Amino acid sequence: MPYTEGFIDLEKTRVFHRCWLSDTVSILIVGVHGFAEHSGRYTHVGEAFLKAGYSFCIHDLRGHGKTATSDEERGYVDSFDCFLHDLRSYIAYLVNRYRPRKVALLGHSMGGLIVLHYLARVNENVDAAITSGAAAIVSANVFQLGFLKLMNALNPKLRIDLPIRAEYLSHDSNVVRSYTIDPLVVKKPTVRLILEIVRASKEIWQYIDRIDKPIMLLHGGRDVIVPPRASIEAYQRIKSRVKELKIYPDLYHEILNEPQWGTVFCDIMNWLQSTLGELRQ
Repeated sequence: MPYTEGFIDLEKTRVFHRCWLSDTVSILIVGVHGFAEHSGRYTHVGEAFLKAGYSFCIHDLRGHGKTATSDEERGYVDSFDCFLHDLRSYIAYLVNRYRPRKVALLGHSMGGLIVLHYLARVNENVDAAITSGAAAIVSANVFQLGFLKLMNALNPKLRIDLPIRAEYLSHDSNVVRSYTIDPLVVKKPTVRLILEIVRASKEIWQYIDRIDKPIMLLHGGRDVIVPPRASIEAYQRIKSRVKELKIYPDLYHEILNEPQWGTVFCDIMNWLQSTLGELRQ
C-alpha cells in the first residue's frame, strides 16, 4: 500500500505520522515540518517523492497536528530537545521497519532548525539532509525576549497570537487561505514553545561546525519570516565536504508551497541523486 497513516508509539511519546512508500524502500526521506503546522501540509511532497520512486515519511511533532490530542498539548513543548529525542526515535522506528539503504532528512523552518540540531548533536541513522528556510535566526528584540522569559516563568502555557502572517508564506492565495482556516494549524501557541525556538536558534551556532553530513540549504530570497542570511551563514559555518546553498530570489518562506515548487523539488531530487547515488530498484 503506497500511502499509510496512523499513530505509533515512540520511546517517550505517541505520534501521528504519514508515509508514502515505494515498492522497495531504498531511499527514505524523513520530513520534519515547521512551527505551528503539521504533516498533512506535505501531502503533495510525499506524492511527488513517491512518483519519483522515493519513500517519504513525516510525523506530527509534539504539540502539533494530530499528535497533540488535547487543547492543553497543542502549541506546547517542555523543551526543544524533545523534538530531537522524538526524531531520533522516529528515524530508528522507520529504519527498523523498512530497512532503507539511505536516509535523508528534509526539514522546513523550525523543522530545518531541528534538522541542524539533529545533525550536530545526534547524527544517527542519517546519510544526508535538506533544509528549507531553516529557522537558525529568529528575530526577537530584548524587550520581546524579556517578555517571553517573564511569561514563561509565570505561566509557560500562556497562549499568544500566532506570530506569523499567512500572506508571507506563499504567493499562492489558495495556500494562504488553506493555512488560515486549517484547524490543525496552531493559532495560539504557548510562550514556552516560542521561547524554546528562540533559544534553539541561538544555541545552534554553538554546534553548527560539528555538522559533517552532506547537506543542501534552500531559502526563499523574499522570506520575511526567517531571513535568508540564516541559511547563508549556516552554509558558511558548516564544515561538510558536500554542501550546497540555493537561494530562490522571488520566493517567500514556504518554497515547497509556492507556484514554482516543482522547480524546487527538481533541485532537491537532482541533489539527492548526485549525493546519495541512484539506489532505486
